Order: sequence, then structure tokens, then C-alpha cells
Amino acid sequence: MWKKLFKTEEVVSSKVINNIEDVFIKNIFKTGHNATIYLVSGIKLHGIVCEFDNSSVILKKTERNQETLCLIFKPAIATIIISEEK
Repeated sequence: MWKKLFKTEEVVSSKVINNIEDVFIKNIFKTGHNATIYLVSGIKLHGIVCEFDNSSVILKKTERNQETLCLIFKPAIATIIISEEK
């Protein structure tokens, strides 16, 4: 299943993206899977990727019935783990 979700090359608006980081995050965004993001400082964030660009990711966290949007700069990200759950 993972190979089907994550292709190493995609065409987006007439441009070819070969950056595996962007392809990985884009597919998490498109599928709506939950993601756990570990920062280089050791902080663990869990939520759904709402948006992303070349330098940052916006993660929507739901904690104690309260939604929070987190702006995370890509250089601060150490690891991204996804689950098959939506």
C-alpha cells in the first residue's frame, strides 16, 4: 500500500517534483492520514497536515476538544511518521 501512496516522481502544474520530502508530505496532505512529527528538540506533535510549502508545514492538532494550528519550519523537523488511520 505504501508504494502506491508514495511515488518518487510526480507532475504538479507542469513541473516535475523529485524532492522525496515534498512528495512524502504532499501525499500525507492529500490522503488526510494522521501524522506524528518529531522535532529536532525532541518535541512530539500529532495531527493532520493542513498545508505545506518549501519551508514550512501547518499541522492541525486536536487536543481536549480544542483544535490548534501549528506552524512548523521544515529545518526543525527530525522525523515524520504516518499512520494508516484517518
